[in-house]
Formats: sequence, C-alpha cells, structure tokens
Amino acid sequence: MKRLLGIVVIALLAASCHNKVREEFLASPDICLEENGKVLLTYNPLTCQISRNTSKMQYRIMDDTMSRYYMLTLRQMPESVGQTVVADLRWSTGVSVENYSALEFTVEKLESGQVWLWNSRRKIAVSVIL
Repeated sequence: MKRLLGIVVIALLAASCHNKVREEFLASPDICLEENGKVLLTYNPLTCQISRNTSKMQYRIMDDTMSRYYMLTLRQMPESVGQTVVADLRWSTGVSVENYSALEFTVEKLESGQVWLWNSRRKIAVSVIL
C-alpha cells in the first residue's frame, strides 16, 4: 500500500510540474508560440511579419513565406495578470495546421503592450503585442 501511495504521489508531482508555463518563456521578450515547451515560431523582424486588427482583437505572426504562422483572436482584452481570457488560436508549422476554438488562457505577464498567455490544458504558451 505504501508503495502504491508513493507512486501516486510521484505521478501527481510530475503532472503538476508540466502544468506551469516555462520560466524561460516568461523571461523572454520574444513574440512566440510554444506547445509542450517546444518553440513553434518566434518573430524575427528579418524573416517575419506582424499583423493585427485591434478592433477584432486579432494578432498574426507569419514568416515571409507565409507557411509558418500563428493567429490569435481574443474574445476579451487582457487587463491584468492572473486574468482568464478566451481566445481562438490557429497555427501552421509548414507541415500541419492546428486550429483551436475557445481556449482558456491565463494572463501570465503584461508588459509594455505585450502579453504572455498560458493554456495549461493543452500546454500552449503564446505572446503577442497588443
């Protein structure tokens, strides 16, 4: 019984470690998209473009070939750290396209017009310039 309890405790601790946004993501000024701790796209002004429609709360980052991109459409504007916001997120890695509707993100950081968002269920981290 003690052995089973120990295994359960270790499994719970391991699972809880993956439910937090990576500190490196929050410390970075990069505009980027990550899934499961893997960077899918980082904005580079030499090879990427930024587009936004503030009236629709839609923010897009795409590479110059337009094969790799992400588009975040917020349903409400992030105003404070800890706030939960709902958004639609679509991205392409150049190989596949992912599309998620009504994802709940936690506002992890707001600074100088940039927001860092985290979805713990799908382990998606995304940042955009508002």
